[in-house]
Amino acid sequence: MIERVTVSIDKNSEWVDLAVSWVGGHETRARFRRPVGKLDQLEGHDELMARIHELRRDGLTAGRIAEKLNAEGWVTPTHRNSFNERLIHMMLGRHGFVPRGPKAPPSDDPSEWWLVDLAKELDMPVATLYGWHSRGLIKTKRVNGQWVAIADKSELRRLRRLRRENTSYH
Repeated sequence: MIERVTVSIDKNSEWVDLAVSWVGGHETRARFRRPVGKLDQLEGHDELMARIHELRRDGLTAGRIAEKLNAEGWVTPTHRNSFNERLIHMMLGRHGFVPRGPKAPPSDDPSEWWLVDLAKELDMPVATLYGWHSRGLIKTKRVNGQWVAIADKSELRRLRRLRRENTSYH
């Protein structure tokens, strides 16, 4: 028979301590991870971001960084999914990493945009634009291992309308 259950949650990490006190004096303890809402609630978030930045400086794409982190046993804040390209882009964008792409346009064609530049033009998060890319909502091509969006004036109007009309992206 259980006499008492004690749950201790560390607000600054994903760890939860559980203690079950049994009638008769015996106690069972367990420690497990919980999903958290923010990256900085992960116990090793500084080390995780340092690792991501290191891999990016080494020239790895977001997809390769995700594969590497998963293979190394790192966990996402939610613990529900593994790392993926979109999550890595979001983390890099939100945590102060300057994109590795050159500042110059991808070509002389004014309808070609680096995704980060198109996101600025559309006044939207880069992570949302990557989501649109993943779902085929924007036209893209690869240039030197990076995605380039194809958006002339009429396509820019369509994307602005999509941004305005679909409030789930705000």
